[in-house]
Amino acid sequence: MATSPTAPLATATTQRTRILPSFDADAIRHLKRDQTLTVGGPHLAAAMLNADLVDELHAFVSPIILGGRNPWLPSDLRRTLTLVGERRIGAVVHLHFAQ
Repeated sequence: MATSPTAPLATATTQRTRILPSFDADAIRHLKRDQTLTVGGPHLAAAMLNADLVDELHAFVSPIILGGRNPWLPSDLRRTLTLVGERRIGAVVHLHFAQ
């Protein structure tokens, strides 16, 4: 049986994965003390950026124009980022930023 792409997961598929019912900045700060976290998706990333929980950003820029969806950064976010690396992967450019 297929699930909807927006249906919440009931259980984690790996031991290194945790599912939290809502965004909890303090719980994430606690997790960050012991391990490196990877976040995907514009909504969770925006919440983490707004809570100042993100140390670095990786952007993959492709010469394809897609519009009308979720921006990759919150429109009201203001941070000074430092470009620490860039590389080409075929037609895609990987940009690595640190705060």
